[in-house]
Amino acid sequence: MYKLSDSDFIKEIIDLGGTPKEVIENKELLQLFLPILRSDFKILENYIYEERKVKIECDISILNGEQDDNTFEEILAWKKHGGKGFKIYNFEGNHFFINSNVENITKLINNTLNK
Repeated sequence: MYKLSDSDFIKEIIDLGGTPKEVIENKELLQLFLPILRSDFKILENYIYEERKVKIECDISILNGEQDDNTFEEILAWKKHGGKGFKIYNFEGNHFFINSNVENITKLINNTLNK
């Protein structure tokens, strides 16, 4: 996707949702964010996972949108990377659930850090 023309890339970004309409509707702002978004997709599309023998020695919290495309098995796979606690938090919404759950996520982060 990162190799698409600007117009096709913008169409795909709009279809994915999650990008504020203020960014999409402001050409100058959109041109500022296009290289950033394109870089994100380049990393995602070119990343090659390498299994590591050493686990992360901290708790892992997974925040998930209930309508996202991730399967429960894919979410659980994160557990093998940690050597301590593991929790899954589900929120109403798709991949961009964070946009409609900011307050709840902020509370969750603060409570986790204060423990």
